[in-house]
Amino acid sequence: MITIYVDVLLGVNFFVNYFILLCVKKFLSLNIKNFRLILGSAITSLFSLLIFLPPLALPISFMIKLFCCISAVLITFGYKGKKSFVKQLAVFLLVNFGFCGIILIVSGISVNNITVINNDIIYLHISPVIFIILTLICYIIFRFIQTVTKHKTEENIIHKIKIKKSGYFWEFFGKTDTGCSLYEPFSGSPVIIADAEVFHKNKFDNGHDSDEFNGSIDNMDATENMVFRVIPFETLSGEGFLKAFLPDEVYIDGKKSDKEIYIAISEGKIKDKDSSMALLNHDIVE
Repeated sequence: MITIYVDVLLGVNFFVNYFILLCVKKFLSLNIKNFRLILGSAITSLFSLLIFLPPLALPISFMIKLFCCISAVLITFGYKGKKSFVKQLAVFLLVNFGFCGIILIVSGISVNNITVINNDIIYLHISPVIFIILTLICYIIFRFIQTVTKHKTEENIIHKIKIKKSGYFWEFFGKTDTGCSLYEPFSGSPVIIADAEVFHKNKFDNGHDSDEFNGSIDNMDATENMVFRVIPFETLSGEGFLKAFLPDEVYIDGKKSDKEIYIAISEGKIKDKDSSMALLNHDIVE
């Protein structure tokens, strides 16, 4: 007879769920704060207590599991439209299946040796420490896959960017840079590094040009609602700081981004031969 400890059951499930949700966040480049991951993991882990209930009918068991998956996605990532929700749910399910398969392969446990306690809930009678190590191995494998696929699909892709702030807007082209992993340190939001030349002339929302900033980034400080933050960066040639602001809206290839994206201004030339005047963090474009 196998003894199941509630605290161990909840603890291990919380740990596994956290890294599954973290994988979903990374794969879809979602701007989600850590406390949402923790909340989603904690609530989702409670469903593991189903193993203590009497056997449920298959349709009821299926509906409960579906409700569990939907709850995990909505609690962690929120609802931002049907398309986003379906994509998040699909990736969440795929990562779950992936974690399960990798754990079984790495641990050497065959399907016949799995201990199914109740209600189709899989329980592996192995040390919690080993289970946690296996979970970390799964996460590393998924992050490796995500990094490789992003590098192959996003490198050197040019995007049309439009940003709006306080009644003004700027349009320019930017390149996804797989080596650009700059984030605003307090919010964790990804950053677009734009050439200062972009802001030498701005337009009102009605389309008229304005020389209010007179080509000087410093003059932007005096503009209404234009608040700058300093973002540290590090390159092979040294370290430094970039001034950055949070725009009201960001459009990438004509589509409004639902992510919080900071715009950092570089006095060093970024303009490339392909007219690209900005570098995009690799987590911005899905």
